[in-house]
Amino acid sequence: MTHYIGLQGLRFVAAALVVAMHASLYMAQRTQGLSTTDYWQAGGFGVDIFFVISGFVMGHTSPVRGPWGQLNGAEAKTFLLRRLIRIVPMYWLYTLAKLVVLLLLPSLALRNSLDPTHLLASFAFWPHRDAAGAFFPLLQVGWTLNFEMLFYAVYALALLWRLPALPWTLLCYAALVGLAQWGGPDSAWAFWAQPLFLEFALGLALASLRAPLERLGPVMGLGLAALGWAWWALGWPAPAWAAVLGSGLPALLIVAGTLGLEPWFRQMRGAAWLNRGGDISYAIYLSHTFVVPLLVAGLVRLGWPSAAWAVLLSLVLVPLVADAIYRWVEQPCTRALKARWVP
Repeated sequence: MTHYIGLQGLRFVAAALVVAMHASLYMAQRTQGLSTTDYWQAGGFGVDIFFVISGFVMGHTSPVRGPWGQLNGAEAKTFLLRRLIRIVPMYWLYTLAKLVVLLLLPSLALRNSLDPTHLLASFAFWPHRDAAGAFFPLLQVGWTLNFEMLFYAVYALALLWRLPALPWTLLCYAALVGLAQWGGPDSAWAFWAQPLFLEFALGLALASLRAPLERLGPVMGLGLAALGWAWWALGWPAPAWAAVLGSGLPALLIVAGTLGLEPWFRQMRGAAWLNRGGDISYAIYLSHTFVVPLLVAGLVRLGWPSAAWAVLLSLVLVPLVADAIYRWVEQPCTRALKARWVP
C-alpha cells in the first residue's frame, strides 16, 4: 500500500483551516455575541478536503476484489474494525470530556443539549438536532464524523457484496435523498442527504485514476493544486442544486494535484514533518475545540481581543497539544486495540 506524504501534509493543512475558522469564530462570539456571522467562514473548506481525501484513501487502500455476488465478510469486517478503532475511541473520549465539563459548568451549555436522546445519538454517530435546532452532536465538530461513519458503512457493504464502490456510493446517496423526502427535514436522512456526502464519491473517483495522477509530474501537479486553491480563494459561485461544485471540485483538484506532486514531496527534507502533521490531524481536529476556547478566553482577559492573535496562537498551540495527545494517548490506544481486535 502506497503511503502518500503529500496527502499527509494536506491533512494537516485541512485541520489548520478548521482551527483558524473556529479561532476567529470563538473570538467573534466573545466580542460580538453568539449570533455573529462576522468570522472567517472560509476555513470550513478544510472539511471538504478531508472528505475527498477520505474517499480516495478508502478506494486506494481497500479495493473491492473478486467476482460480484460472492460475500466477502472477512475483508468487510477487517475494514470496519480498522476504521472504528481509528475513529471511535478518541471521539468518545473527547465527547465524555465535553460532557464532564458541561455537567460541572452547566452555564457553558449555551447550545448543547444534555437530553439523554441527544447524548445517545451523539455517541452513536446518529444525526440529531441540538437545543438550538442544528444537527450538531455534543462535541460539535463530530457532525463531520456522522458523515464519515455513514460512508464507512456504505463502503463496508461494497466490500461485503463485492460491488463497485463508486456507483454503489452514488446509488446509496440517491436512496438517502429519497429517505430524506420521506423522513422530513428533522430526520437523520435529511442531514446525510446533503450534497457534501458526494465528496466521498469524488475521492473514490480519484482513487480509480491513481496511476495516471501519479504520473502527472510536478508541473501539472502544481498547476492542478494551484487551480483548486484559486477556485476556493475566489469563491466562484455554483447553483444551489450543485453546491458541491463550489467546494468539492476545488478540493478534488487540490488532492489530485497533491498526488501529482508526490515524487517531489518524497524528496523534500521536511517529509517527516509532513507525515507527522497528517498523523496528528485527527487529534488537532478533536482537541482544538477545547484548546482554542481557553486560549480565546485568556486573550480577552488579557485585553487582547484580536481574531488575528487568536488564529496565530491557535495554529501554534493546538498542534503542540495534539502531538502530545497523539503520542501518549491516541497512538498507544490504537495500537492496543488493533492488536486485540484486528486479525
